[in-house]
Amino acid sequence: MADEARQIRQSTRIILEIRTYSIIAAREYYYQYIIYEEVREVSGGRSYITRIRDISTIPRIRRANYGGFTVMIAQYMCLPNRELSPTVHPDRQSSLSVAVLNQLLECGSHH
Repeated sequence: MADEARQIRQSTRIILEIRTYSIIAAREYYYQYIIYEEVREVSGGRSYITRIRDISTIPRIRRANYGGFTVMIAQYMCLPNRELSPTVHPDRQSSLSVAVLNQLLECGSHH
């Protein structure tokens, strides 16, 4: 229990550092807590490994993950950031795979 209390204090401190206003941090923390409780209830005490296995073995979960992954890649490829756009959209001389590789390498160097 002491470890859980320490984690709660640490996560609260981090959220307060990230957010400009404490009311926004409180709202975000509350939402995270509700999601955590829902996941804990839905998981039914199953282990993390079992839930990871379910991603590929239960068709409904597998389709949801494929859909989410597809949307994530589509959003990534349509970045509104103009600085990175030339490497995402290949010109006539380069291939799409080279453009995507360049994009991935550049995104890693910006952080």
